Amino acid sequence: MSSHLDFTGATAHPCSADGKSISLAVRGRQLVDGIKPFMHSKDISALRDWLRQSNWSEIDLISLLTCNDVKVVMAATWCLAYVGTVAANLPLATVLHHDDAAAVDLAENALWSIWLRGAPTDIHRRLCDAIRLTEQDCMDKAVEEMDRIIRSAPTYAEAYNQRAIARFLKSDYRGAIEDYAEAIRHNPVHFGALAGLGHCFAALGRYQDALNTYRRVLDVHPRMEGIRQAIGQIKRMVARPNHSGCIPTSWTQG
Repeated sequence: MSSHLDFTGATAHPCSADGKSISLAVRGRQLVDGIKPFMHSKDISALRDWLRQSNWSEIDLISLLTCNDVKVVMAATWCLAYVGTVAANLPLATVLHHDDAAAVDLAENALWSIWLRGAPTDIHRRLCDAIRLTEQDCMDKAVEEMDRIIRSAPTYAEAYNQRAIARFLKSDYRGAIEDYAEAIRHNPVHFGALAGLGHCFAALGRYQDALNTYRRVLDVHPRMEGIRQAIGQIKRMVARPNHSGCIPTSWTQG
């Protein structure tokens, strides 16, 4: 993520006209300068220590996300990727609508980081192990482990999302739909789960449901160009007379 954080020549802009916000913007520019060593060293433990010692709370970092200075927004977003909690979920989702593409990329990465860490450390570690099983094409074992994780942490949205991915890859689209819906219920801005849900509808030939769901994805994350392409492909396909067949699952994973 650090590749987007080149602050050379950054121009300072106040977050708003009131004195409190200007003061916070000044601190924001101090944040921009202060995190540079950690961006280069990638020493996240040291970053966390520095944020604590410098009295940067999560609330302070979240408050910077609405600053007019994109460099401040990017710095706060980068930090929240490592120290943010569920409290930062909705504020970071607003950055997905930012005009700056690099800021959007950082917000997307920060959200994934927070979603994965949205459970006690031992549960998070177990989910990471289960994800590796999926990556190794051990789908049955992955689903079994995610079953156990969900029994232990029934409100952990990312566990449902990851089990849905494994089920999708097993062509269990209806099971995946149930899991994606549960992930979205616990985390309404989970653009990954929304996209997966749309992919399931497309794979089942439920094209109108797929289109409706893909539009919901873009409401949350307007820069997901793959979803725009999916919408265009479905529209072109259903416009053809006597269209038949489902969108290939290989395409839906693209």
